[in-house]
Amino acid sequence: MLRLIAACIALLIFVSAVQADTCSVRVNGLDVVVDEDMFTAEGLDATRRERLFDWTRRSMDHIAGSTPNCRSNTVLVFMGELTARDEVAGYCLEYGDDASGFLLIPGERNFRGRCKRTTCDKVEAAADDLIDLSEGMSSIFGTPPDSDEIARSDSFGAVLVSGSQRFLIRRLNNMASATFLAALSAPSVAAAGAVTLVTVGGGVFLCRQ
Repeated sequence: MLRLIAACIALLIFVSAVQADTCSVRVNGLDVVVDEDMFTAEGLDATRRERLFDWTRRSMDHIAGSTPNCRSNTVLVFMGELTARDEVAGYCLEYGDDASGFLLIPGERNFRGRCKRTTCDKVEAAADDLIDLSEGMSSIFGTPPDSDEIARSDSFGAVLVSGSQRFLIRRLNNMASATFLAALSAPSVAAAGAVTLVTVGGGVFLCRQ
């Protein structure tokens, strides 16, 4: 039995050593295969804990002929380049839902690159209202004002807008649906230090920190 276990471990080590440097991730509603060597940044590496948790799963994926999921550092750099950011300090990864995948939003990261405190909820509203809101966000926030009230970016089919709850309600009041404004006015959102809206994959996420 010990010999069998040792042989299995040796096989996993061998596979890890020769595996292709590609991984897969779902971001902004799209499944993407990424070359890990192309998306690196100095000082931004997967933590030892993340690599330890990932090692067996990634090795088994390669044995099965599947492309493993990307580690957080690769996803952060990849999404940072999609948003034309030179660096992603102050941003974290939040999993919106199975349709949208990961979202890159402002927040503190844990050892896996995930957001420590940010919570994103999908806003349920009529399809037409969501389309109007998404298009409106692209235009009304097209040129951020010369202040720290708002941050806006496009990310591979997603529009991300961050600001205070009061500021966003004031700007969205004339175009957002009553359902969305009600969600934005919820006590838990009002108590948040900052709010981020993300439109992606035909849906809208309301993220609070």
